[in-house]
Amino acid sequence: RFGFRYLVSEMLWWLDKVQRQTLSFKPNDDSWCQRFRIALINANLMPRVEQKIAGLQKEFADSTKHTNALGGVFLYLLANYKNAEAEYRKALELDANYIRAWNGLGNSLKGQQRYSEAEAAYRKTLELDANYVHAWNYLGNALNGQRHYQEAEAAYRKALDLDADYVYAWCNLGNVLNSQRRYPEAEVALHKALDLDANYVHAWCNLGNALNGQRRYPEAEAILHKALELDADYVHAWNDLGSTLNDQHRYPEAEAAYLRALALDSDLDYVHINLAGLYLIDMHLLDTGITQLSQGLQLNPYDKYGRYLLSHYWQATLTPAVDYITINNGLGANNLCSALTEELIDQAASGAKDAVLKALLALDDNGQAIFEPLLLALQAMDDRTVLYRIAREKRDLVQDVIARINGVPADTP
Repeated sequence: RFGFRYLVSEMLWWLDKVQRQTLSFKPNDDSWCQRFRIALINANLMPRVEQKIAGLQKEFADSTKHTNALGGVFLYLLANYKNAEAEYRKALELDANYIRAWNGLGNSLKGQQRYSEAEAAYRKTLELDANYVHAWNYLGNALNGQRHYQEAEAAYRKALDLDADYVYAWCNLGNVLNSQRRYPEAEVALHKALDLDANYVHAWCNLGNALNGQRRYPEAEAILHKALELDADYVHAWNDLGSTLNDQHRYPEAEAAYLRALALDSDLDYVHINLAGLYLIDMHLLDTGITQLSQGLQLNPYDKYGRYLLSHYWQATLTPAVDYITINNGLGANNLCSALTEELIDQAASGAKDAVLKALLALDDNGQAIFEPLLLALQAMDDRTVLYRIAREKRDLVQDVIARINGVPADTP
């Protein structure tokens, strides 16, 4: 009946009384779930959590509601989005019209940054129930993740038409208005969210960003400190505080705030990249800046600001990044390789072809092997006979790269 909340409440009682009272019980709040997860880890209770989940998976594998509830535990408590996706898909195999499972599937896909797939899941939810207010809110999040800001705004406003006191939709509306630089409107929406819940930390952070966007830096800083009074371990508040301090040219304080965020969660790509910008642009610390930029791009090779920084510092980044890619295997290395390859192609296409070729030729054999199709493409643009000295399969790939450098779609004759 109560879904994953029942399981979460049961696990909460594994903690001692003081910890329970400190945490309270807010399973619908992402930051609360994160704090609870950390409390379970610190109390060495995660093996018991895993044992509990394994038992439920074995006992209730044929129950739609139990499978859906397990998806909620994976999603909200453990932030294990792939396992959550698997459980929600099991639930939908048992009942293809189970609304909550479609909504949960969307959330698990959104957690993996698979926003277009998440959007489809939310739209399926709304086909089944057009007045499901949570799905409208989450649809807005999926659209926001794809930078479809106006559509996201419309989704949040639809949620608010259905429930004018839906605090999360007010907060998210403020966030998407911030993304459109409509800061005064965002400020109004976020004050509405805080009127409904004065302790909603994420709304305080978004309000700080709205004030920062209006260059009201002391006010923004005070708001972000308010957020940290409510939750001293809220990583987004530390990141946003770093940005506000950076805008005031208080670079050592900004650095400390970013580092505090990374101490709490070292896998936040945008914090690594914000710190990289601070080091490279403002503090002129090239080596540490390149290290942070590489770490951020390993986590998210598509980050817009990260790619901007890479476009200006690609030559300094190339050799240390190649060293990392050579030593390491796995997603991080592949992400970094993809980001560098895309940037080098863009640089060659924008007129720096000779500089890119020179930089690639300066790499050792391992480094040249990583970027072989691009290297061969650049050489073939100067000497077409290069194409006739390589295998047919490799030649097709090299010609695709040449087409991209020339600004011609790869499938154009």
